[in-house]
Amino acid sequence: MRVISALALAAGLAACSSSAPHSTPLPLPEPDRAYAVAAPPDTSTGGGAVLKPPDCAPALVHGTAVTRIAADGVLGLVTLHATGCAIETDPSTIRLVGPDGKLLDIPVSAGNLTNPAGSKRPDIAQYAGRLVMGFAWTGSYCGPPATSVRVTVLFRNVLVPLHGPSPACRKEASSSTLVPGVLKEPGEAVEPAPIAWRALRARLVLPATTGEGPPPLVVVLTNSGKAPVSLAEPCPDYITTTSVAAGRGHGNVSVYGGGGDLCTHSLIVKPGTPLTLKLGTLPFPAFSDLPRTKLVSGDPITVTWSMAGVAEATATAHIR
Repeated sequence: MRVISALALAAGLAACSSSAPHSTPLPLPEPDRAYAVAAPPDTSTGGGAVLKPPDCAPALVHGTAVTRIAADGVLGLVTLHATGCAIETDPSTIRLVGPDGKLLDIPVSAGNLTNPAGSKRPDIAQYAGRLVMGFAWTGSYCGPPATSVRVTVLFRNVLVPLHGPSPACRKEASSSTLVPGVLKEPGEAVEPAPIAWRALRARLVLPATTGEGPPPLVVVLTNSGKAPVSLAEPCPDYITTTSVAAGRGHGNVSVYGGGGDLCTHSLIVKPGTPLTLKLGTLPFPAFSDLPRTKLVSGDPITVTWSMAGVAEATATAHIR
């Protein structure tokens, strides 16, 4: 179950700035929200059970698959749908098939495992009978084109026609890998985080003290590598979690989960040039699984900012 009020964070993506211009020798690509990298799962709320319909027979499952050029290879989306039944599948079963009907010789990789992208409730999409799965096809590829995607449904293979580009051939031999993404409802971010994002470091900036109002949310990204890192192809979703620990033994912890994306600007993080993201204001926790307790001066507010491929950033402020 999604936290609807958390969408205020996405709407609060007011501006993005850095200590230097974002110019590069080539124009930055326009980010495409449809191919966004999924955020790590939001652990602040659980959600209720969903009634599971009968499983879909593989013959009843239909789908489409498309690719789009990315900073490293291409990004892919596989959409599956059926009527009145549950589609039991998993992104880890995605494989690429050539024009002769045989699997292409492309190794499968776990990709960037730093704070990996995830899906909190894949069952919702599976039981609804309409879902989308992401994948990245990275590196250089010089072999036959991929004409379809193979996925496994109830231990049977289903072929889905594939349209779109393959990674560019930059060497005499292929050196590409297939990186499965995650499974969610259509319209959600499902791509895996690029390997290049492992060079990024995040720092969360909060005021030292705050009242029971919306504190500003500022994240500073730095690049520890030697090459610029694009946040446009793909662009990322992010998650924030705010914990308020009412101290002195007079209460419990309130938790508020929220999120947004960085898909409104073509961002790039250069080595030696921090990128400051001004993400508007962070709504103060207004609900909890437990009754809200009165906060007193000195109670800590801990905020965690989380983007797939980058280690979490945490900061603490205190109630005035």
